[in-house]
Amino acid sequence: MRSDRVERLRRELQRRNVDCAAIVPGPNLFYLTGLRIKPSERLTLAFFPADESEEPALLLPVLERPQAEGALQISMRLYSYSDEEGPSRALAQLAGELKLSHGAKAIAVEMQRMRVFELRALEAQLPGARWADADVIMTALRMRKDEREIAALRRALQLTETALQKALSVIQAGKSEREVASALLVEIFNAGSEGPSFEPIVASGPNGGSPHAVPTDRKLRAGDLITIDCGAAWEGYFGDLTRNVALGKIDPELEKIHNIVEEANAAGREACRPGVPAQEVDRAARRVIERAGYGDYFIHRTGHGLGLEVHEPPYIVEGNEQPLEPGMVFTVEPGIYLPGKGGARVEDVVLITPEGAETLTRFPRELLRL
Repeated sequence: MRSDRVERLRRELQRRNVDCAAIVPGPNLFYLTGLRIKPSERLTLAFFPADESEEPALLLPVLERPQAEGALQISMRLYSYSDEEGPSRALAQLAGELKLSHGAKAIAVEMQRMRVFELRALEAQLPGARWADADVIMTALRMRKDEREIAALRRALQLTETALQKALSVIQAGKSEREVASALLVEIFNAGSEGPSFEPIVASGPNGGSPHAVPTDRKLRAGDLITIDCGAAWEGYFGDLTRNVALGKIDPELEKIHNIVEEANAAGREACRPGVPAQEVDRAARRVIERAGYGDYFIHRTGHGLGLEVHEPPYIVEGNEQPLEPGMVFTVEPGIYLPGKGGARVEDVVLITPEGAETLTRFPRELLRL
């Protein structure tokens, strides 16, 4: 499977007249090789030549080599170095054997992920290189998920929903946002996941007026509308789900905005089908909120792609005219945020299919009343 991905990358490099892609630790490296190496102060770089006669190569610290040899899912030449000697000599050998240091080569690098540290190391060994954007190339490869990726996302979302259902029992007056978030993290692990997709959001009362509020020591109280945003990971793929809880009887306006957001979510999901520009999904959801008079309080895009990253293309936002294609997976998450009073967001995950779209999340969308 991953060898097919490398071959697709090779063809795309050739089409763009790029000689090689240099990939740092992160989701793209995992996508291409199966390796999960975290960025550190020790230089790690993978090289994927456009020339089919050249095998991909990996520069890595010697202490990472046993793990890499056991986890690699493609054939790669390994160039390792010790802490004492540093990476320069191994990188120079790699560059020479891949013929990257011969003349002015076009090298694609991850503009949004590569650190100055890694770029400077490349510049030192490849002084004549021309830099291209690997993010554009990798986005094109990763945006349409294959069957194994979709299966992993389904499982991640199932685990997310299981964890949220269990954590609801903790929510009661007197508990803090932080206590609820901690319980949710425990349930994410108890569900059997690889861990959380991100630090959960638990935003109660006026804190709900901020889309990315972080859990605080604020105590939950009767009359709170509580927004919970969480996700569990499976095989490197991330779940993402937002639901809202009413603790007792809540302010009528908060009840109203939840109903509006739930309707906007349904309208956005209804607009999802192959060939529809991504911005049309945003427009469909936003139209509901604007007609209800709350357009100024919907302050973010309607959604984002979901996969090896919690936020990745395609972005469901005004101005994105990219047609939706089968295999794309993204969130639909309209929200209304009233400063100082509270907010609501209903988030689902949608898969574009050849026939239309499938909502992968199953958790009830109506206001959860405790």
